[in-house]
Amino acid sequence: MARMKERKRRPPSNFQSFYIQIKDSTPDYTFSLNGSKLTVGPYWEHLETTLMGTFLWPDRVKGLQIRLVFMGLRDHQSKLEQPIDSDWKPRNVGVLTLRGKRREFLGSLPYDALWGLLHAFSSGALRIAHLYGILERGRAEIHSVNFARDVDPDELRSESTESDAMEAVAAAG
Repeated sequence: MARMKERKRRPPSNFQSFYIQIKDSTPDYTFSLNGSKLTVGPYWEHLETTLMGTFLWPDRVKGLQIRLVFMGLRDHQSKLEQPIDSDWKPRNVGVLTLRGKRREFLGSLPYDALWGLLHAFSSGALRIAHLYGILERGRAEIHSVNFARDVDPDELRSESTESDAMEAVAAAG
């Protein structure tokens, strides 16, 4: 009797935290007449900030440099104020890529929130970015982003303990 090949089971998705110390920020803003058929309205504008930082945690990327790009989107504000009636749910707030020498994040924030954050980044009031999401094959779907002035070292130790426990459970199962 022929044996059926066993399919390799995909490991369960585990949420993971990434802590990044922000070293520098560079804002970019453009306002122009809309010459595109792809966007609606007489004007077009673009707001983004690029953050350069260093990983603080997890240990396997600690000390490595990363570039984070946050784009301001006006439609986020309307979705926050009056949610869409459909069942549509966003997949993430951004994507973190960690493949070989490639370390980058591309995400979006509500336009009005990004304006306020620009000053906080440039003044040094916010020095830590905390990204939280599911990492699979060098790519993480980030579900939340938090900015803070500092991070408690005990918090990093507790994250490390939780992650080690989850990896041990995944390896045993």
